[in-house]
Formats: sequence, structure tokens, C-alpha cells
Amino acid sequence: MKMKQITVLTIVLVFFLLVLDFSDAWRGNYYTIKRSRWVRKIYCACWYWWWGCSYWRYHWKTEYYNDHFCRPGWTHNGNQNCNIPVCRPYCRNGGTCVNPNVCDCPSWSQGIGCASLTCSYKRPCYPGDCKSGTQCTCEPGFESQSYYDGCIIFNSSHTELRPIVGKSNVTISHIRRTDNRVDFMFILEGLEEKDPGKRDIIWSNQKRFNNLRFEYETLFTPPENLPERPVYVRESKIGIAGSIIEANVSKVPRNGGQIRDEGSFKIYDCKDTSGFSKDNPAEELAICEINDDQFRTLIEHGDW
Repeated sequence: MKMKQITVLTIVLVFFLLVLDFSDAWRGNYYTIKRSRWVRKIYCACWYWWWGCSYWRYHWKTEYYNDHFCRPGWTHNGNQNCNIPVCRPYCRNGGTCVNPNVCDCPSWSQGIGCASLTCSYKRPCYPGDCKSGTQCTCEPGFESQSYYDGCIIFNSSHTELRPIVGKSNVTISHIRRTDNRVDFMFILEGLEEKDPGKRDIIWSNQKRFNNLRFEYETLFTPPENLPERPVYVRESKIGIAGSIIEANVSKVPRNGGQIRDEGSFKIYDCKDTSGFSKDNPAEELAICEINDDQFRTLIEHGDW
């Protein structure tokens, strides 16, 4: 009788420990520093051939490794490629950092970190004269209130550029609502520049009014011999951009007492009827007419 031969196949698995060094992942402007650290290791202190290791011990071992950093003036965005320059101070006003502490400035800025704005659309030197690319001298009547204004701010203390009030009429009336008939009215004409301090006294036997109307004209004379517009100013207009009226009707104290009635106070803006604005200023004559048919007040002797 033949016995079957049994073959035992022993499979031996061999494990390879693959240690990867990621130092090659660093690129660009970087450097390497050798560092050390303590690592706890285990070893067999007692061994029997038929039993194996019967006693284990630990000890500390010095292990060395490489640490990587970007060189001064360079950084990376997380990909370990040190190719991004760093500028200190940082680039301002549209500048781009192209090398460590080197900014590439656009046409409207210059200097260290592009901190100085040149005369450009970012800092308009008009109406004015620009010297050395950055020094702006404003024309008389104009000023700069901040570094970025250029010369686009009117100087309120410069009297030569103030508009001239050529007409200023105020009509207060009572209009019958049923047929719009004017029952009674009076007109005040105010030309303070022509006669400063003048006050008109009006005598009326009527007290109640329900309509207030303003008619006034202002003339702006533009300055002469303005410098030529620079190339970055495509268009310019200088004139009256807006106007408002403040109407105040107050009751006076009687017999030294307190004010009985504060009256009425309203601000009228001419932008809804005039057609001129900041984007479309009245370069010469500005006309404003406002009619308030909701105005109501009781005027008595001594009121103003």
C-alpha cells in the first residue's frame, strides 16, 4: 500500500521596512539644520535558547534628523517650495513683491514699499502743479485735506471763489385750497451781500399762512488761468454742485417769559428741482425754485 506523500509548503513572508526621506520635497531657497532628539529603545537583557528573551530593558538613544527652513526673505504656501519673496515693509499702493525687500511699484506710487503716491488718478494734483512727481502745489482757492485728496477740495476761506447771490426772494402766502386762489401774500427780497445786516419789517393784518416759495439765483465765476489738465484727468467741471435753504419761523417770548412755540424749522434741498449736482455742477448760473404747499404757520407781532 502506497502512502500519499504530503508536502508542506511553508510560506515565508519577508517584510521590508521602507524609510522615506522627504528632504527632497523641499525646493527653492531653503537650508537644512541637523537636529537631535532622544528616542526610547527596547532590547533583550536576558536570553535562553529554549525559552527566548525573558527580560526586556529600555534605554535612551540619540537620533539625528534634518530640519528644513526657507532662507530669510523667502517663504512658501505649504508646498515646501521656498519661491515666494517677503518684503518688509510690505508693498503698498498696488506694489508687488518681486524679491526680498524689493517692490515693483506701479506708475502711481514709488519709494520704499511703494509708500509714496505720485501725482496720478490715485492722487489727483488738479487744479495744481506737480513737482518731482510727488509734490503737489494747489491753485489759490483749492486745498488738500488729506494725502489722497490732491487739490479737489474748495478752500472755504477763499472769498474770490464764493458764488454771488443775484436773486433771493421769499414769498409767504395763504392759498385757498378749493380753487388755488391767493387770499393774501407778501414777498421778502434778501440780498445780504448788497446790504449786509439789512432786515425787512413787514406789517400784516393776517396771521395764518400755508404756502412758502423760494426763488433765488447764484452765479459762479470760475478761476482764471488754471493749469492744463494732466493726462489722468479725463474731464473736469468746476461750479455749484448743490444748494440748500434753511427756513426757520420762531415765536418770540412774551413779557419776558419762555418761548411759547418753537415754530417750524425745515431744510429744503434744491437738487430735486435745479438739475445741477456733484456730477453735473452749474458752471455759471444756478437757478433754484422751491414751492412748499404744505407749509403752515401762525405769524404774530414780533415773530421772526
